[in-house]
Amino acid sequence: MGAWEVASVHRADALIRALELASELQDLALVSEIAADLVSAIRETLVQEEWAPGVAVPMIEALSLLQMQRAGGDAQQRQRIAREAVEMWRDHADRRGGLVGLAHLERALELARNEGLVDAANELRLLIQQPRSADELGMQEIAGEVTVPTEVIEGFVNSFVNTSGPEETLARLAMHSPITDVDSDMRLVRDQMHEFPLQHMFSRVVTNSDGTPIAHITTDEQKFSHALNQHHSMAITIWGSLLGMIIERLTNGAHLAPADVRRHVLGEFIDDPMAEGIAKAYEEIQSGDFEGALQRLLVRIERAIRHVSRGLGLPVSDLRK
Repeated sequence: MGAWEVASVHRADALIRALELASELQDLALVSEIAADLVSAIRETLVQEEWAPGVAVPMIEALSLLQMQRAGGDAQQRQRIAREAVEMWRDHADRRGGLVGLAHLERALELARNEGLVDAANELRLLIQQPRSADELGMQEIAGEVTVPTEVIEGFVNSFVNTSGPEETLARLAMHSPITDVDSDMRLVRDQMHEFPLQHMFSRVVTNSDGTPIAHITTDEQKFSHALNQHHSMAITIWGSLLGMIIERLTNGAHLAPADVRRHVLGEFIDDPMAEGIAKAYEEIQSGDFEGALQRLLVRIERAIRHVSRGLGLPVSDLRK
């Protein structure tokens, strides 16, 4: 971004904010004066050789919103202006593409929804939810390497494998959690954000595997929550990789068989059918059928939690929902 464009962005922001304040003050003369300045700024932007939609488009929308405000109770006039603004955002989305184009489509959807343009809103939702690859979104992979000494990994894995027997192995697996001290994690994340502030200065769009936006990280609170979630996600991912190594060694060394799992989980809150199902899930994990194991375990975990909750006198359902 050149120096001219940076200055133009600041000028556009200042004029848009000035228009908002003048409108709130209901100073019609001042509103007209600022609107004229906006028109001049838009014209100056459009005659520049370098295309700068981030400068002109917000100013054009600000003028459109002013026209809608002046339309007052004339619903048809408001919808006509809103429809023009929606089409403007769609046009710039097509030209720009990528994540910026998605942001333009979302802005168009917001306008269409607010002004009751049902058909346009439905079309925009379909456009936004279309699958997009990372290349189509203009995203680039950023990777780094962290070296962990082999003896550290081996020592950790062996602490679950080289035990006195299946009971101790299961107890160690049950007691371990990749997230242990949330308060400490929060302090660490805040320190990291303070030490490396650049990556947290900008808004961020979170997409799913299809490239559909699922979250916008804009405020300081959202940025902190997102950074904390990333920290915890990394901890869980690392634990998942190590757990795979642990299960593989338990299986290859015959340290923990499905029958051992069934025998040792059976107890006050786990009856025979549930213990059998958990043992079967462990067998599926050994064979690499993780999805099948997850489906089998989730319903049994829920049953166990409900059983424990009843024993503690806690409510297990809410009839109001």
